[in-house]
Amino acid sequence: MEENRIIEEIKKLTEGYKGEDDTYKRLNWLKNLIESYKRYLPSRVVEKIELDPLAKKVEGERRNITVAFADLSGFTALSETMDPEDIANIINDFFTRMLKIVFKYEGSVDKFLGDALMVLFGAPVAHHDDPERAVRAALEMQQEMKKFNEEKKFKQPLSMSIGINTGHAVALNVGSDERMEYTVIGDTVNLSARLEKVAQADEIIISNYTYQYIADVVDAEKRPSVKVKGKKKPIQIYLVKGMNEHYRLPDIIKLKLVGRRQELETIQSVINKVKAEKGMIIGIVGDPGAGKTRLGVESLLLSQKNGFTVLNARCMSYRIDEPFSAVLDILNGYFNIKKETKEEEKKLLISLKLKNLGMELDETLPYICTLYGIRFSQIEKIPPEELKKRIFAVIKKIIYRESENTPLALRIEDLQWSDPTSNELFDCLIADMNTVPLLLIFEYRSDYAFPWLRLKNCTTISLNNFPKEETEEYIKRLLDITEIEPGLTDSVYEKSQGNPLFTQEIIKFLLKKGGIRRHKGRVYATNRFRKLDIAESISGVILDQIDRMSEAERRVLQYASILGKTFKPSFLSKILDIPESELQPELDSLEHFEGILTSHIETDGKSYEFISPTTYEVVYGSLLKKRRKELHSRIGKILEELFSDRLHEYLEELAYHFVKSTDEEKGIEYSKSAAEKSYRLYALKEAVNFFRQALELLNKKDLNEKEMKDKLEILRRQGWVFKLLANMNEALLAQKRSLRLAHKMGSLKDEAGACLNIGIIYQEMGVPKKGLSYWTRARRTAKKIGDKRIEVLALNNLGNYYLHAGDYGKALDYFVNAEELSSEMNDKKAMALANSNIGELLERKGDLPKALDYYNKACDLFEKIGEKENITRCLNQMGLINLWLGNMDSAMKKLDNARELASEIGDKVVESLALGNIGLAYAQMWRLDKAFEKFSEALTIAKITGEPQQNMFMNNNIGDVYQYQGRIKEAFDYHKNAIEIAEAIQDPLNEAIARRSFGWDWFYTGDYKSALEQFHKSREIFNKIGDQRNSVISTIAVAAVENKIGLYDEVENKVNNIEKKARAINDLEILTLVLELKLEFLTAQQRYKDMKTVFEELPDLCRKIGNKRLYAWTFGRLARIMVLKKEFDRVDENIQKSISLSAELGDRILQLYNSLTNAQLTIHKENYPETLNILMKTTDQARNCGAREYLAAGLWLTAEVFKKLGKIQEEEKYRSEYERIISPLAEHFEEPQKTSIREKLEVKI
Repeated sequence: MEENRIIEEIKKLTEGYKGEDDTYKRLNWLKNLIESYKRYLPSRVVEKIELDPLAKKVEGERRNITVAFADLSGFTALSETMDPEDIANIINDFFTRMLKIVFKYEGSVDKFLGDALMVLFGAPVAHHDDPERAVRAALEMQQEMKKFNEEKKFKQPLSMSIGINTGHAVALNVGSDERMEYTVIGDTVNLSARLEKVAQADEIIISNYTYQYIADVVDAEKRPSVKVKGKKKPIQIYLVKGMNEHYRLPDIIKLKLVGRRQELETIQSVINKVKAEKGMIIGIVGDPGAGKTRLGVESLLLSQKNGFTVLNARCMSYRIDEPFSAVLDILNGYFNIKKETKEEEKKLLISLKLKNLGMELDETLPYICTLYGIRFSQIEKIPPEELKKRIFAVIKKIIYRESENTPLALRIEDLQWSDPTSNELFDCLIADMNTVPLLLIFEYRSDYAFPWLRLKNCTTISLNNFPKEETEEYIKRLLDITEIEPGLTDSVYEKSQGNPLFTQEIIKFLLKKGGIRRHKGRVYATNRFRKLDIAESISGVILDQIDRMSEAERRVLQYASILGKTFKPSFLSKILDIPESELQPELDSLEHFEGILTSHIETDGKSYEFISPTTYEVVYGSLLKKRRKELHSRIGKILEELFSDRLHEYLEELAYHFVKSTDEEKGIEYSKSAAEKSYRLYALKEAVNFFRQALELLNKKDLNEKEMKDKLEILRRQGWVFKLLANMNEALLAQKRSLRLAHKMGSLKDEAGACLNIGIIYQEMGVPKKGLSYWTRARRTAKKIGDKRIEVLALNNLGNYYLHAGDYGKALDYFVNAEELSSEMNDKKAMALANSNIGELLERKGDLPKALDYYNKACDLFEKIGEKENITRCLNQMGLINLWLGNMDSAMKKLDNARELASEIGDKVVESLALGNIGLAYAQMWRLDKAFEKFSEALTIAKITGEPQQNMFMNNNIGDVYQYQGRIKEAFDYHKNAIEIAEAIQDPLNEAIARRSFGWDWFYTGDYKSALEQFHKSREIFNKIGDQRNSVISTIAVAAVENKIGLYDEVENKVNNIEKKARAINDLEILTLVLELKLEFLTAQQRYKDMKTVFEELPDLCRKIGNKRLYAWTFGRLARIMVLKKEFDRVDENIQKSISLSAELGDRILQLYNSLTNAQLTIHKENYPETLNILMKTTDQARNCGAREYLAAGLWLTAEVFKKLGKIQEEEKYRSEYERIISPLAEHFEEPQKTSIREKLEVKI
């Protein structure tokens, strides 16, 4: 029964069959019928149909293609005088000839248009050199056109014009269900047709888009730009004259080679063996673009340097069936034969070379000439196999004889496409080359089975892609620059994976499209960079490999790309609708033979990944947009069905697929949910991207009320996330958009909320005045609608504004009001904010213990409600206060906790603040190297995030480190930057701090007038904003200058008052600073007895507050006082301790101070040579530091020593230089002060 049913089905299928009723004959007829149909379709299209014969349409693709239009001229006039049947024969003959050429270059005929022809290269099968193939085919078609005319002997010869263009197109079905046609459509096709109309008879015109791909190999004449229909701007065109058949070095050789040092050493080693008359083979193997050509060329250049004769052959896939094609490339170079060389000239060139080699022409010339189609009667009757042997023998003899004259290097590029006959000849050469100075260099792809791999005289060099460092160096050389913007190398490397060709093409593409710019030796990414599809630049190379696969493998790859870079085979089988077991052979082939995929065994089974992100993008990009949307929809629905009970786990995947699908509603919903999930996990960058996806979909719609509310909430949330990422401009933009939308909707509550957020962002940007009006508006609106929560937030923000402006009274009123209102509401977050703000106010007023209490309360409340962002800020401030109170362990613990939590949640602002404060802690411990490291890290983050206040802090702190190290010139720059930023953002507190540091810079250079000016300005600002503690510290700085200029009464009053207050409130830092000043004051007054108690207390205080620098200075001053008191036996112990500590700290100012003490000690010992040695080094170091006071003191002592030695001339020289330095230091003061400054420096001996 089953057999009869099958026979009946066969009869139905073969209804048109007219022969004997035999089942096998019917099946044979059907087979022939199908084969006939196939001739009307490209083989790739047939494969697509065979893969899914039930599909209504063949699956379309997006491709980069080259289109050639060829039109026959003169045919219409000819057809008027001929019989239609004769005309058909002529046109069929013409097309047969042209198609033979097209197919030779692996192009496809898209359609016949009367007497015109449309040819495609790149669809349905792509090659990496499709533009070159198209032009070569066009040139051969024009040659064939000449032969056609010569044979047909028309009265009026026919001519052909060809237009060629390269670009993107869509390859797909067009038509109805009744009749379909597979073709390509797009602007690329249209322009190609227009260019054919521009071309004159017998001309080949190519566009600039084609020319840029083949400029190295084509001989083309630039023509004036032409205006064509459908294009706004004129199109640059070129007239093709021919191809550059002789090998020339690629342009890339002009660049210095990157890396490959080991490979070059290997090649040189092989060359040395060849020079010693040993035949050798080098096999250079690698993936497309790995640099085989470049290393092959370098091999030839090295060979030339070593005295070799070098010859090249370039194998091409479309010449693989041309016998001797690779060998003829070598012979053409050897005999200097070009494509246009005439037959007689060829014979002459060959004869001359053979004679020079001392070879008999009768025995050699006919065999070489026969390769060029030149006939010799004496060899015509030789059987083909015998003839081939003799040709081989002659070529072998030529090559061996030539290598005896000078060593010979033959380079064969792309051996995988060499014709079989040429390979046989290479075999013949290799067989007996052991004692011949001949080097054969073969370049081939990784998937080629190299036949001579195991020979003893064969060295194989496998090329890997560049690591990231070499990729960066390669980019620099490509662009002739010295610096690359951070992150740009990473972006290029991610796409190229270090492949040199891919890297080169990506850089060319980015330059052409304006994605990168060069300026003064630096390259940077433009705003267009992120919008460009970088994979487009190398799609041809990748599709070349993919199109060599079976249609089943290509379909698997394309559908897998919809799932993402990584996918599960179980899931892929569902969208392909085939069993997983049937899918496995294709996956195995794609992994093990094609190298496109790689697999991993995971806990939930096997997964696959595209080996390169660029390959993934090219495969994904080859699918039509409509088809992509359909497949993404299908995947989203499958996910919903499979994981209906735990969708939360798959929100990201659902968002990814539905955003790209036809179901935009679900795309919006899942993007919002995924963003909120990311935000809760503090994956902030991911949250921003999901919010952006949702907004992009909403912006395409006419919004209803629900969608407007959705958009408002998304904008607000996205703005807040941008703020956490410290991207303030984007944060502000999002919040202002939410304000406009709230106003449009008439929602006063949402308007008030948006105003709050805008004010906060302006404050973070350093322009709090702009925020003031928004907070006032928010408070007014909140009162109007009775929303106490928003009112509390507005009060806190208004208080913050006045706090930073220095109006502590107003600030406290707002904070207290906020705290009372939040307590009424039992709003823990609002209460915590109010407590935190009061803590900051008390901190600024100098009441540190009370400030710490308020911060603790705030932190406890934030922890109860899980507010990590605010916890980090409280921890940071608590760490800082503990630092000021001298609780170093507690300070470091809090600051480390703040930094770790900020890093965890992605809060770059607090992370930078905590790093800076950790730096302060290290600075207080006088681990200046660690302090500098943390300050620099914090400054880098501040610059990236664009946070001006932290930028200011770190400039000041780095300046302080440089100051402590005696690098005053560098300190000046950083402190000046800090002051400028503070003024720009209207931050009086930190302006005052920076000015105080700037004052110390002037102090150490000996410019006491400028120092005094900065200290006074600093103190005035602190007094104005009510910061009493800092005002006291600036008063100590003022007194330090007054001590230098002899205002001792003022100094004594200040010292006594400050010491008394510091002891009363147990402020150890201020007490230490004032006792240090007291020591200087007592020394100047020579009140040595009063110093005893200070010296007893000061070292212990320095240890308590962790100030190693003051500790070191204390021993340095003690040593100096002992010298002044002439208690020399007790100096060494103290001076050595201070010297040791100053070296450890890197404090060059203290080193100068100690050197001058040492000099005075050696003067007492009358060791004047040693004194001069010390003083010379001291004055040099003082010049380098810019420390003019110490320079002046050193010059004075040097002059005094020379006076003691009776060397008047030297004394006068140093006395004169001393006057040059001291005069500017003292000129701005009255006579008593000038005298005081001089007295402190002019030590008598």
